[in-house]
Amino acid sequence: MELKRYCEIVWNRKWILIQAVLLIPLFVYILMHVVSPIYQSKAKLWVKVNTLRQKFISNIPSEFGRFDFIETKNALATIEEILKSDAVIGKAIDEMGLKDKDGKTIRKNAFTNPNIVKLITQKKGVQVKLISDSEAFNIVGYSNETSEAKAIAEKVIDRFLNAVSGMYREEVEKAIKTITERMLDVESRLMAAEQAVSDYKTRNRLYNVENQTTTLISAASTMESELNSTERTIKTAKERLVAVNEILSNQPEYRKAQKTIESNPLIEDYKKQLLGLELTLAKLRTELTTEHPDVKSQINQIEAVKSGIVKEIKRTFASQNIERNSYYDELVSRYCDTKIDIITNTVTKKIMARQIAKKNAKLKILTAKERELTHLSKEMDNLRTIYTTYFTNLESAKSVLNMDVTNAVVIQPPTLFSNIKENLRFPPENKLKHTAAATIIGLLFGIFLVFFLEYINDKIWNSRDVENALNYKIISTVPKANIRDLNVEKLESSRLADSIYNLVANMKLYKGDVLGKVISIISPVKGEGKSTLAVFLSSVLAQQGKKVMLVDGNLRCPSLHHIFNLPQKTGLANYFLHDAKIQELRCSTSISNLNVITSGTVLVSNPQKHLDSDKFAELVKSLTADHDVILLDTPAYVFGSDALMISKYAQDILFVVEQGKTPVHKAKEFMVAIERTNIKVTGAILNKA
Repeated sequence: MELKRYCEIVWNRKWILIQAVLLIPLFVYILMHVVSPIYQSKAKLWVKVNTLRQKFISNIPSEFGRFDFIETKNALATIEEILKSDAVIGKAIDEMGLKDKDGKTIRKNAFTNPNIVKLITQKKGVQVKLISDSEAFNIVGYSNETSEAKAIAEKVIDRFLNAVSGMYREEVEKAIKTITERMLDVESRLMAAEQAVSDYKTRNRLYNVENQTTTLISAASTMESELNSTERTIKTAKERLVAVNEILSNQPEYRKAQKTIESNPLIEDYKKQLLGLELTLAKLRTELTTEHPDVKSQINQIEAVKSGIVKEIKRTFASQNIERNSYYDELVSRYCDTKIDIITNTVTKKIMARQIAKKNAKLKILTAKERELTHLSKEMDNLRTIYTTYFTNLESAKSVLNMDVTNAVVIQPPTLFSNIKENLRFPPENKLKHTAAATIIGLLFGIFLVFFLEYINDKIWNSRDVENALNYKIISTVPKANIRDLNVEKLESSRLADSIYNLVANMKLYKGDVLGKVISIISPVKGEGKSTLAVFLSSVLAQQGKKVMLVDGNLRCPSLHHIFNLPQKTGLANYFLHDAKIQELRCSTSISNLNVITSGTVLVSNPQKHLDSDKFAELVKSLTADHDVILLDTPAYVFGSDALMISKYAQDILFVVEQGKTPVHKAKEFMVAIERTNIKVTGAILNKA
C-alpha cells in the first residue's frame, strides 16, 4: 500500500484521529487536577530460594525434600503466588479493615497489583513484583494517606513471613510425624533382627565362629599331615616286607611256609580281629581318655591279637624242616613286625581319612551357617544404622520446630520520604510532561484506531475498491446530494446534473457512441440510490430528445410513484395479475418525452415467477417498439434474483454501489451470480461519493 493510500485512509477518518489526539490528553490533564493524590511506600524482600530445602532430614536424594508449598521448577513464581494469596493479602486487608468507596471490604484481586484506574477509584492497593534476574521482590503499598501506604507494605511483609513460617512449621510437624512412625517401625524390626541373630547363634552353637573355623581347619590340617605320614610309613613297611621276602625267597622252605601262611585261616582271622579292634580303639579315644578302663582293655586285646599273629607265623615257619639260625629267626621276626605294622597303619589311614572327611563336612556346614549369620547380622546392623539416622533426624526436626524459620530477609523496610512529593504515585509532579506523553499516546492510538477500522472495514470506499473487488470499470462517480438536489423537476440546478451527463457520455464512449435500447440498473443491497439514479438518468435522456420509458421493476419495495408524485394506479403488478393493457400502464410525467410504469396497485407474492414469463418479454418488446430508451429499475439482490430476471432483456447493465455502505462480500456475491447467468455488466457506478 503506497503512501498516498495511507494518507487517504487517515484523511477519510480524520475525525477519529483528531478526537483521540484531543480527548486522551484532555482526559489525563483533567484527571491529574481532579483526582486526590495517591501515595506509595516501597520495600524490598529477599527470599533465599537455595535454603528453602529442608536440612534436618539427611541421607535423601537431591530431587526429594522440597516442601509441598514450594514448586521445584519455579520456586520464585510460587513465592510470588504466596505473596498474592489470601493467606497474605486477604489477611492483611481483613486485619487493617480496608474498605472501598462503597464501604465494602476490598477484594484481593482488585487490591493486588491494581492498574492506575483501579488505584484512583479505590485509593488503596499493593504491588508485588519480582525484580528481574534476582530473588528479591518489590513490595509497594498505596493509599491516599502516607502512613497507611507504609502500613499496608509492612502488613503484607509481616503476613508473608508468618505464612511462610507457618507453612514451614506444618511441614516440620508432618516430617516429625512421619519420622516417628518410621522409627517405631524400624525399632520393632531391629528388635526382631537382634532376636533372630541371638536365636540362630544358640541353635547352631555359634559362639565364636572364627575360633571354631580356625580349630576345624587346624585339626583337619594336622590329620592330613598324619595321614601323609601314615601313608609314607605303610609304603616304607611294604618296601621292607618286599626286601625280607627277597632274602627269604632264596630258601625253598620259606616259599612253602609263605603259601601256608597266606592260606592259614587263623592268621586271616587274627588280621580281621586286629582291624576291628584298631577301629574300635580309635573311636574310644575320641570319646574317652587314655586311662579309661575300656581304652586300656581294648589296647590289651590288640596286643594279644598281635602276639597271636606273631606266634602263628613263627609256628608256621618252625613247622618246616629248615635249618635254623639266628639270622633266619631275625628275618622271621622282622617279617612278623612288618606285617603287623602294615595292618596297624592301614587301620590308622582309614581312621584318619574318615576323620578328615568329617572335619571337612563340619567346616562346610560351619561356613554355610557363618554365611547365614553374616546375612542376619548385616540386616541387623543396617536397621540399627537406619534407626540411629531417624533418631538424629527426629531430634533435628524437633529443634527446628521451635525456630521461626522464614528464609526471607527484608533488605529494604517500607519507607516514606520527608519530602511528601517524593512519595506521590499519582498525580505525577510534572503534569506538563505527562500531558505531552498522553498527547503522543493519543496520536499513536488514533492512528492505530484509524488503520484498525480500515482493516476490519468491509465497505467499498472508492473506485479502486470496486475494481479490486468486482473487476468492473467505474463508468461514473456520483456525489452525495442533499434533499434539495433530489428534485427531478429542477434537474438543471441540481448538483447531480453534471454527474448524470458524465454518466451518459461515458456510456456512449464505452458503447461506441450508441446506447442500448434497454438499460437495467442493479445493486447488491437496499438503499444505494439505484432508483434515484434511474430517475435522473431517464430525465437527462428525455431532455436530450429521446423518448424514454422508466419501468418500476421493483415489485418488492417500489418508489418511483413517490419520486414523481404519481397516483398509485394500474401498473406492472396489474399487468401480470389482472391482464391490464399495456396502454393502460403508461403514466405521463412533468418532463417531456418521459413516461413511467409504476409497480401497480396489487401485491405480487412471487415476483420472479412473473418477471421470468413471456408476458414480461412481450411488455419489453412492445415498449421497445414505441420508445428510444427503456430504463428498468430493479430490486436489490438481497431480496432475490429479480434483478437478474429483469436484466436478461437489457443491452446495458449499470452496477450501482454506495460509498461507505455497500459491503465488499455482498457485491462479490452478486457478481458471482451475474457471471453464472452470462449477463454482461456495462460498468459500475460509485454513488453518494
